[in-house]
Amino acid sequence: MRDIADLLTFDDFITHWAAERPDRPALREEDRAYSYAQLEHYTAQIVAYLTAAGLKKGDRIAWIGKNSDLYFLLFYGAARMGVAITADGIDGLVAMPEFADIAIVFDATSAGAHRHHDAVLQTHGKRVIDLTPAAIGPYVIPPVNGNA
Repeated sequence: MRDIADLLTFDDFITHWAAERPDRPALREEDRAYSYAQLEHYTAQIVAYLTAAGLKKGDRIAWIGKNSDLYFLLFYGAARMGVAITADGIDGLVAMPEFADIAIVFDATSAGAHRHHDAVLQTHGKRVIDLTPAAIGPYVIPPVNGNA
């Protein structure tokens, strides 16, 4: 077993505990809970999705929505592959100096808010991934949004 003090990154932490204590609770929100093994599995799925979407180390993505288990799953996947993530709301996002560098925006808001965000982001040529339960957008990320 590695010394816990040697775990320097989120990825180190997740992979360590997925190997050492796979069935222990790692993340919980409301009625959803993830073991370390599940967290490792979903993190790997998100990495595969982001890679397939053409992202690579140094790229940027954005999250629009409240802090939730979905945000943290996406955060861990992005961190594993060296993709930066920001969560500053639509107005803060568009005003960011790095906005032009953001390749994908993940929207986990209500369907009405998503329609507004999508319209704003489309004018800037951004790809928007819809994480709303209504799944109204053209792109939905299955590893995060169930099997939608």
